[in-house]
Amino acid sequence: MNIKKIVSVTLIYTITTFFIAIGWHIGLFKSLYLEFGYFTGEPNLFYGFLTMVFQGLILSSFYPYVKLSGTGFKKAFKYSMIFGLFQWTLQVLALVAKQNVPNEFLYIAMESFYLFVQFSILALILAFVYKEDDKSSIKN
Repeated sequence: MNIKKIVSVTLIYTITTFFIAIGWHIGLFKSLYLEFGYFTGEPNLFYGFLTMVFQGLILSSFYPYVKLSGTGFKKAFKYSMIFGLFQWTLQVLALVAKQNVPNEFLYIAMESFYLFVQFSILALILAFVYKEDDKSSIKN
């Protein structure tokens, strides 16, 4: 377990995805997300940030132990999409299942695209931070 890499992925992931989340959910499309019932009241940015920190820690801690075909971005993308799909069920499908979401197709489409971007960014971060590990695994 390489703590430096875990911390690096966690920091980069947290900072980039937190600001993208703010821009997407609170900036560009806040009125739509309010209509969807995504927020009840004002979002709590501290807990949103903390959520991203935990996600970054968990995602970066498990990555070295998961065996997927490919190296570099290909491996990181597969890993990210698996976790992204899991997150999608928790964040998108669960909201639609729990409450009546006006224009649920638009909500599902928007949030699916957002999560695809978020987890594609994770794949880029993982591929960058773990690139030396991939090079050494090719040689072995």
